[in-house]
Amino acid sequence: MARSILRAACLLAFGYDETARVATIAAGCAWTMALAVTTAAGTERSARRELLDLAGATKIEAALWTQPWEALPALAVGLRASASTAVIVAVVTEMVAGAERGVGSRVISAQIASDTAILTLNVIAVGAVGYLANVGLRRLESVARRFTSLG
Repeated sequence: MARSILRAACLLAFGYDETARVATIAAGCAWTMALAVTTAAGTERSARRELLDLAGATKIEAALWTQPWEALPALAVGLRASASTAVIVAVVTEMVAGAERGVGSRVISAQIASDTAILTLNVIAVGAVGYLANVGLRRLESVARRFTSLG
């Protein structure tokens, strides 16, 4: 289902307010995170898991002691992609829905007023926020990868 269709579905379900916009952003990001969770759940058994099995841990204990930590890198990648999607979907829904405030409404206002300087600054601001979120989440991903490669 296209994300533009999700906006219409959320408007019908929640009405024309901030709730519909937040629901659209969450629905747009849910698909990305679902893919990351599926990837994390489908990883092969690690040496830690086999060691716990040999030590006599139950399947539930072994999963609880290993799965969350070994899934961190895949979940961090999904979080990074989901954050990028959230920035894009948030700005586009503000532009399409005609929100009273937000970067998307500023972009539309600058476009209507033919103010290219403000339009350019708003686009640069959105790009900077997306870039900084991506850099921060990339660092989180590298920490998660280092953590899971220990032992």
